[in-house]
Amino acid sequence: MFCFVLQAFAAGLLIRRKTNALFFVVVAQTIFCFAPPLLDRTLRHTALGAQFIVLFAIWQYFKSKDEGYKSSAKGYTVLAILAVSIHPYFLPMVMIFSLLTMVE
Repeated sequence: MFCFVLQAFAAGLLIRRKTNALFFVVVAQTIFCFAPPLLDRTLRHTALGAQFIVLFAIWQYFKSKDEGYKSSAKGYTVLAILAVSIHPYFLPMVMIFSLLTMVE
């Protein structure tokens, strides 16, 4: 259940980067929470239900792009530690957005 709550929270943060319309934020949170890949992975392997890590990595990428790149290292470090502690499957996805941030 915690994965679904964090998925909705991360989706809300991500959508709020582009719009503050409450309707669109709620619709996006609902879509992200009931996405078939999330439901499938949560029922088969509970650790793979932590897809909110990828959404937080995308949010961190957009945040660092808008606010500056100096604070992004801490965010990506926390996400990398979280990804490794939950399931190493998420680490390459987090590191792709970290690499994109460094390239820019």
